[in-house]
Order: sequence, then C-alpha cells, then structure tokens
Amino acid sequence: MLLSRFTRLLMLTFLCSSLSTVVSSQTPSKPIAITIDGSKQVSPGEQSYVTVQFKIPKGIWMGAQGSQGRTPPGTKIKTPKIAGFTFGTPQYPEAVEEWVPAKLGKTKVYKELVQVIVPFTVGSNVKEGEYNLNFELSYTPGYNAGRLSTHNNEVYSTTIRVSNSASNVSVPSPSLGEVSSDFYVKPKSFDHVPNAFKFLFNPLNEGGGFTKALHKIWLDKPGHGKSVRFMPFPFLSTTNITGSSAGMGASFFNATKEGTMTAVFSMSAYANNLIGGAVGVQAISCPGAYHNYQFSAFFGGEGYRDISLDYENFTYANSLIGVDVTFRSLNEPRMRFFGIGAFTEEEDETAYEKTQLNGILDLYVLPVQNLRIGVGVGYDNYDVGISFDDVIDTEEISFLQESPLTSGLIGLDGGTATSFRANIIYDHRDQEFAPSRGFFAKMTVATNSLSEDIEDISSYTSLDVDMRQYFSGPSQKLVVLMRAGLSLKSESDLPFNLLSSLGGPASSRAYDFERYKGQHSAFGSAEMRYTFFTIPVLGYPMSIEMGAFVDVGQVFGDGTAFGDELNVDPGISMRMINKPNVGLILNYAYGNDGGYFTGGIGLPF
Repeated sequence: MLLSRFTRLLMLTFLCSSLSTVVSSQTPSKPIAITIDGSKQVSPGEQSYVTVQFKIPKGIWMGAQGSQGRTPPGTKIKTPKIAGFTFGTPQYPEAVEEWVPAKLGKTKVYKELVQVIVPFTVGSNVKEGEYNLNFELSYTPGYNAGRLSTHNNEVYSTTIRVSNSASNVSVPSPSLGEVSSDFYVKPKSFDHVPNAFKFLFNPLNEGGGFTKALHKIWLDKPGHGKSVRFMPFPFLSTTNITGSSAGMGASFFNATKEGTMTAVFSMSAYANNLIGGAVGVQAISCPGAYHNYQFSAFFGGEGYRDISLDYENFTYANSLIGVDVTFRSLNEPRMRFFGIGAFTEEEDETAYEKTQLNGILDLYVLPVQNLRIGVGVGYDNYDVGISFDDVIDTEEISFLQESPLTSGLIGLDGGTATSFRANIIYDHRDQEFAPSRGFFAKMTVATNSLSEDIEDISSYTSLDVDMRQYFSGPSQKLVVLMRAGLSLKSESDLPFNLLSSLGGPASSRAYDFERYKGQHSAFGSAEMRYTFFTIPVLGYPMSIEMGAFVDVGQVFGDGTAFGDELNVDPGISMRMINKPNVGLILNYAYGNDGGYFTGGIGLPF
C-alpha cells in the first residue's frame, strides 16, 4: 500500500476541528446575516408582505435570483404553505453583472445589503391570531474565484398576526443598500481552548518580519487583511518509488477574515529508509481568480532532488492575456520501470536513476467568454543512470540496466526534446478548483524535435486531450464528474521517457506515476462525490466529502489495440476542502498491482 507524503496532516486536522467551537451566529461557514421581517399585522382579506434581508460582507458575492447566478449559484426563496395564505413570487432587486472567473464568463450577483420582498394575501375567512411563517432559503456566498459552501433549504421564520383591527399596508419595492466597511466575519476568540493548543488557533503577529515575508511569498497585495496560522504535523509516508519516511514538519496557512484559505507554506524534515535524511518546502497560493501557483522543493541523500513550479496567471491586460508556466528539475535515484505496453507485470519491476529538466511556457489570448487560445514552447532534457545498492537490498529488485527490459529499449543514453505547441481551452465550469457544474476541455497539438536521430526519427507529433463534465443538484452537495483523456504520438520508436503514460493522482489512481508506458494512452473516469457536512478547523470552514469512482485506462499502439488489456480500477476518496481553493485529498483504488493510496494538499480538480 502506498501513502502520499501529505496525508500526515489528516489526523492533526481532525484534532483541531474537535477543539473549534462556534462562538457567534455569524461564522466563516455562514458569513451572510439573514433576517426576516415585515408588517406585523394584517386584516383578513388584505394584502401584506415579508422582507427577506441578506446582509453580505464587503468583498463577498451572493448568487442572483434563480438561473441568473452562475458563480455563486442562484438564490431561491421557498414560501410557506398555510391554509388561507396566498404568497406571491418573491421580488428581487436588480442584480449586478460581473465577470467570473477572470473574464472567462459572466454571472449576476448580489452585494452588500439586499432586500427581497415577498407579497402575500390573507383570505377573508382566516381566523384572528398569530401565524408562524417558515421560509426555506437556498443561497451560496462566494468570490469571483468560486463559491463557498451552499446553504440549501435553510428555514428562517417570522410571526404575523391576523387582526380585524389591523391597518392596511402598501407593499414596498425590493432594494439594494450598503453595509459598513467593518462588516465582516470577526476573528474568533479561542479563550476556551486549552493553553497547550492555543498556539494552533491564535493568528501570528502581522507586524512580524516572518509574517510579512510569507505574505510576499503568497503574492498578497497591500491591505489584504489576511491572517496566518501555524500548525505542526508528523511526516509519515510510504510509496512504491520513494520507500518509507518519517519525520516532522510545520505549515503556515493564510486566510481571509471570512475563513477562506488562500495559501499554505510548509517545511518538513524526515528520514527515509532508502536515501536517508531529506528536507522539503512547499508553497501554494491562489491570490485571485485564475491566478495561482504551486511550488515544491525536496532534497535528500543519494542525490535526490525534486523542484517543481506550476504558475498560471490569466489576469494580464484586463484579463485578456494569460500565461501558464510549468518547470521541474528532478533527480530521482529510486525511479521504477516495468516495461512498455499494456501487458507489463509488477514482478518485472526495475530501478534506475532518472534525471530530468523540463519546462513549458504557454501564452494565451482570451478572445471571447470561456475560450482560451494559446501557443507555447517546451523543453525536456533527460538522462538515465544506475540506481544505488540499497534499492536492490531493501526492495529486492534489479537495476534496469541489468534486466532483460533493456533489449530494444530506446532512451537509455538520454537526450533532449524541444517542442512548439498550440492549445485550445474551453472552460465553462462554475469555478476552477473543486467545481460542481460545467464543462472543461483542453486540446494540445505539438511538434517535437529530438536532439539526435533515433531509429531514423528526428521529430514526431503529439496530441493530448483532457475533458471533464461536472453535474450537481441545487444543494451542490452531490457532484458527479465524468473525465476523459487521450494522448497520441505519431511514432512508436521513441525514448521511453517521452512515451504516453498512465498512473498517478490525476490519471489512473490505482497506480504510481508512469506505471504504464506506451505509444498512446486513453483514460476515462466516473466519480460521484457527496458533501456530508462542514466543520470548523482552526475557525475556518472545511467541507468533508466522500466519493466513489471507477478509473478506466490503457496504453496501446505499436501492435496493441485499444481494449486488449483495459484496466478497470474502482476506488473511494475523501476530500477536506476549504472552498474555493485549498484542499486535502486522499484516494484509495484497487488495480492489477493491488491497493494504492494517493493524495495530498493542493488546489483540487
């Protein structure tokens, strides 16, 4: 069984959640204050009204009426059913139109103080007395980056008195207003927390040099109003490639007053049974809609090095131009290879040292809503070395260079590949991370040149397609995700590092990275997720989701037809997400090699 290096936070996170308690009616999970009022008395046979008031903190949106809202989803008011009372259609004020996310579509939202009027008429035969009116409200707070937790059919009540002596009233019009600049979710007081745990809850001093440095790392603008929390964690990990690790680390979380985490910075030190000691840092930040990065750097014995960066920013030139940059410098002395093709066996596992330096720079224009068109360049320098003796002694496997798998294998001498790319992206999801509705598709065509002719091949063409469709109901609690991926290469006689592959948390989750390699690869997945509840963690709302999925995939080509050895791998997942950004994901899937865990902290799909 294989565990991600980041599942170490899971146990401590639940401990912290059990110590957090709600100390006021307005919380990070419920930032919008709602009151229901209206005319207190009405005569039989007369008309009256109820006012539903939404008080929305500055900087937060609420979805407009019904289908007008996209991000966040629309607001709905379900009126009571009482004999003798006839309720009219709720009257909403005019919503505000906004671009979301970052010029990739329009939505209508409400801001600040929103007064919705619900007219009703009392029948002439209704008896005098007090009547309790229960309204069911469905609404979602959020930002331009995405929605927070959806509140579905929450009951809010008011009392009306039917009296023959009541005066007639006129029904007012719906309206918009402003809230004061200090209206936001106040930071929580954790006086009730035992002294031994208070350091986990109290924010760090915002005037300190270390805190200021973190905000610079996270690209926070002046006046961001965010606070930083500290959390130590045990480091426990075991994977097929990296071996077993144990150590300690520390994380720093960045969050808004309303409780949305926008960034994390982690440091860790651990001992590994194969490479000895190792240290690492990780930084994740999402300072704005479609502007985010993920960076990590890990170093250890036997020359281990893994530095990676993924940065995207689609906010240039009034959000009409964007850039997407990926970079990785890797020296992995424990890398595994099982052979090429769909019929490879786990028993054929070998080890080698993989050294790779690659990067991609894509430039985009956003000509119309939801569409991105881009061109870019790529660079990939790779080398294959001999692994170290502890891999043989501890794992009882052989070196790749000493196995029969080298027969006819291309790429053992390393090389360089450069590429020119063209991309088309259509994105109609309701948000980039943890979406619940909409369609996403990306197609990349590239022409790739090799540093030297290999088997009389100096270049090849590749096609990669990624498609995702999200479905959900009004409550956003149940989400169904359908995914499909395709990778095609025009040549089969390529260095094995450049072939298509399957395996990893974004692909076939029952296998490690690059478990299967071949000329082409195809992947499909059906997944169902359900949000059970939202709990406060360090005062911030974390949605707990459970899911089930089936991943289907295969590498094929060079004599193997698609469907000859199709892998069908069921699994389950748990997601702890501070919407709309940072999340902790843990997956377990079962495949040809047995059970496999994947997961970690990141910006979840």
